[in-house]
Amino acid sequence: MRTSGLNYAIVGAFVLAAVVGLVAALALLAGRTGSTDSYYTVYGNVSGVKYGTQVMYEGYPVGQVEDIEPLSDNGNMRFRVEMSIAEGWPIPQDSSADVMASGFLGGVVVNISGGDSPVALEPGSRIPGRAPTNLFATLSEVAAGFQDLSESSIEPLLNSLNETIGAVNGPLAEQAPEILRQVQSITEDFARRSPDLLSNLTEAARGLNEEVLSPENIRGISATIRNAEGASQEMKTLASELVEMRRNIGGVIAQIDTLVSDNSDEVNEAMQDLRYTMGTIARDIDTITYNLDATSRNMLEFSQSIRQDPSLILRSRDVPERGPGTGR
Repeated sequence: MRTSGLNYAIVGAFVLAAVVGLVAALALLAGRTGSTDSYYTVYGNVSGVKYGTQVMYEGYPVGQVEDIEPLSDNGNMRFRVEMSIAEGWPIPQDSSADVMASGFLGGVVVNISGGDSPVALEPGSRIPGRAPTNLFATLSEVAAGFQDLSESSIEPLLNSLNETIGAVNGPLAEQAPEILRQVQSITEDFARRSPDLLSNLTEAARGLNEEVLSPENIRGISATIRNAEGASQEMKTLASELVEMRRNIGGVIAQIDTLVSDNSDEVNEAMQDLRYTMGTIARDIDTITYNLDATSRNMLEFSQSIRQDPSLILRSRDVPERGPGTGR
């Protein structure tokens, strides 16, 4: 009897441990292993989203969907999705909750893309969200678009191309033998004339070679190159001399500057004397000009007298006396 009770106790403990383990496993699978904070988002389409859908933050599991509540917004049906997220998990204010597939054949998850805001949302706040995109619906729309394109554009284009080829094919088929005969005639003519053409080209090349690369031209080119080299050397020497001349001119200017600076008093005095002389000349310029004019007239009169009577150089002419009592 005692052994039987011990067996029942062992079995009961095993069953209790199994139940506790099962509950713990379910809690781990559901993501409800500790305290959580509640957030919500609103979608226009919740395809694939249900209770227990995993909530991830940048791909890391942080919670699950707790409830989906339909809302009527001015006649448009929207859905409020309640989420429980691990307590204390920081979610920036500019984050977004996007519904996406975890893989091509994987289940749907709500992935929170973290923002850059340093301020975190308070528990119970709304996280802006974007509704899921149905991949198969999108593929169907693309396929329908390709079908419309094929029926409205590609098929008429192919029909038109076939008609054009058919219209050209008939005349081309009739004229093809004549065209081939003409092509054959042209190739045969070219084959007959090709030796002469090659000979003419060879002769022209030989003549050009003799004219351009003759010994005289080569000597002229060599002389030109030597002259250019000599001129470049002379230019180099001239440049050196110009540099030296510039240096000498700079020295002369420096000496003149030093001379003027050292003899500034004498230079100022000379300038004052020059200014005084120029002022005196300016004041007496009228008198000087008048005397020069009179002198030039006398010289003109003297030269005219000598021209008329050259003997005046050897003898003097009586000059009538002029004065009081002479009657003149």
